[in-house]
Amino acid sequence: MGLLFAMAPVVGVQAQCSIPSGTQVQALAVDPRHTGVLYAGTQYGVAKSANGGESWCGANRLIERLDVRALAVDVQSSVYAGGSDGVYKSTDGANHWQLVHRASEGTAIFVIGIDPSDSRVVYVGGSEGLLKSGDRGVSWTRANVGLPQEFGLPFVETLAIDASQPETIYAGVAGYGIFKSTDGAATWSATGLASSDYGNATESVALVADPQVSGTVYEVDLFGGIQKSTDGGASWNEAGDGIMGDDSFPSVNALSIDPVDPSTLYAATPQGVWVTRDAATHWTKILPLSSISWPSFSPLLVDPHDNQRVYLGYFSSLFVSEDRGEQWHSPFSFLASIVQTIVTDPSDGRVAYAGTYDGLYRTTDAGLGWQRVGLAGEAVAAIVVDANDPNTLYAAVPPAGIMKSIDHGATWFSMNAGLTTKLIYSLASDPWAPTTLFAGAIQSIFKTDDGGESWQRTRQGTSNGPGIVLAVDPNRPGVVYAGTGAVQFNYTGDLFRTSDGGDHWPSVDGDLRGSSVAAIGFSPINQNVIYAGTATGLFRSADDAVSWQPAGQGIQGIVQSIAFDGLEPWVSYVGTSGGAFVSRDGQMSWTRLSSGRVLSIAILPTSPQTFLEATRGDGVQVSRLVRICTADCNRDGSVTVEELVSSVRVATGEEDLAACRQADPDRSGTVTIEEVIQGVEQAINGCPVASIMF
Repeated sequence: MGLLFAMAPVVGVQAQCSIPSGTQVQALAVDPRHTGVLYAGTQYGVAKSANGGESWCGANRLIERLDVRALAVDVQSSVYAGGSDGVYKSTDGANHWQLVHRASEGTAIFVIGIDPSDSRVVYVGGSEGLLKSGDRGVSWTRANVGLPQEFGLPFVETLAIDASQPETIYAGVAGYGIFKSTDGAATWSATGLASSDYGNATESVALVADPQVSGTVYEVDLFGGIQKSTDGGASWNEAGDGIMGDDSFPSVNALSIDPVDPSTLYAATPQGVWVTRDAATHWTKILPLSSISWPSFSPLLVDPHDNQRVYLGYFSSLFVSEDRGEQWHSPFSFLASIVQTIVTDPSDGRVAYAGTYDGLYRTTDAGLGWQRVGLAGEAVAAIVVDANDPNTLYAAVPPAGIMKSIDHGATWFSMNAGLTTKLIYSLASDPWAPTTLFAGAIQSIFKTDDGGESWQRTRQGTSNGPGIVLAVDPNRPGVVYAGTGAVQFNYTGDLFRTSDGGDHWPSVDGDLRGSSVAAIGFSPINQNVIYAGTATGLFRSADDAVSWQPAGQGIQGIVQSIAFDGLEPWVSYVGTSGGAFVSRDGQMSWTRLSSGRVLSIAILPTSPQTFLEATRGDGVQVSRLVRICTADCNRDGSVTVEELVSSVRVATGEEDLAACRQADPDRSGTVTIEEVIQGVEQAINGCPVASIMF
């Protein structure tokens, strides 16, 4: 039978919740109706918090892989997300999204503003100029009259709306400075910070209007600090004295104003957060930071529900203050979106564990929801679930070494006795003796026979190469393979094997020499067949690793994980630096299932099966593998004689298409004789494979 690969991104931090995608916070917005509801934009989509940033869920259902640069929430809790594809809108708390404006090729949306007196009016700006909607995003018109268009449409970098007079809007245009409209963006005129000569004006990073005093505006120049106007932009004065930068960075890259007490403003620099309590006359540093590079985005936001709360997105971290900036804590790291490994619980087909750059996560419902179960702040490189006792887990956590839990991950303790390095990157357990484990480092392989109580370095681990990738042969006791990983370290080989439980590790790479073995797999059909994933593709050996041959065509990227279908073992999957691929013909050919950098894959034996992809920066992708045939009217995975008859009746016009929509696989609206024949062939020979995405 074939497989229909149906894919939906879901990754999680708590029950019925998903780990958000993206490693850098680029935008923040608060729901004005619901206290504690906060949205974050990342380079891979939108995340949502319902508790003021303490925990986050991915919120990307039906949204494309959007590099989110701007967010806004209106008084009806509708969310707008702008970025590389255009503008998306959600009216149900970011559960579902609709593309309401597609950006032109090569352009993007960088700012979104909503009229505070009329939420029907929405402005979006970016590299295709300014657009205005008067019907909550249903339709859009260009609003660039008076803005400089010497080189085409203006690049609108920043936007601010005067809350007291919403028809008054300020816009920062790249290369030309700040412009002003007093008629709802119908026309624009230059302010005192504008120039008709490109490059001779302020390069606007942030633009903020006082929510209570009309005409008072603050602007942040890319390299010129903070400017303030109290006359609607006619004149400007320096307002950032006291904010110190250094020679490497501009002084300010984000600005936020307190909506309750607008004399209080917060400014973010790469070295910290500053505050003024007197309308930008004096500034004080309140959050020291040390950065080796300048973040492209440092969104800064005062919570309109509680002006004691201030949020800062800084690289992959969210900082929160609950006392107007006096003290800060970082409750969440978006590094959880980097998932290095994923393994299943052999005792429960609905349980899996994901090792991320911010701890270990577990799902107990086949990927619908995830909870962090420990090791917060740690980068988990490998996980082992004890085959005899699923309460017992082992985790490789460089540079902390090896950790063990005996309560499903609730508590952890180190198991490093005998290790000569704590930079452990791989773990593998012996199915013949579950208390026997192997641990791999860059230049060593270690072994324990007592569940991690003590470790010994195997005799030739250092001289013959590293154990970045480890795999125990499930068919032959004492046989373990070790690979160099995805990076070539110039060791004496790329694949090693011990047949005596770790005493000797001869090289068995043969034709693989120089290929950097990053994944090892064993055929579930033929115990003599082993697979090696390399930087140059997938290879197969059928003679005990004496010789290796390429395993089909169509795979792109470094093969970093190998898995086999639990129901149809001739169907195989690989995760690569270029996505996930499937072969249904014994590795003769491969078809792409997804894109992105896939570091690890696993299959849960649910019904239908669940396919899990651990990605670098895009969390865990969760997919369902279901069987659907042409003419399978009730979509139960099989085609009956009655369904074939129904498809014929639809083709002849005796029944409506609604009686069997599956008889029309190309969705043309009609069923052809060729499609009827196709249904008959599939009923006899099995279903072909299609690939769709939820």
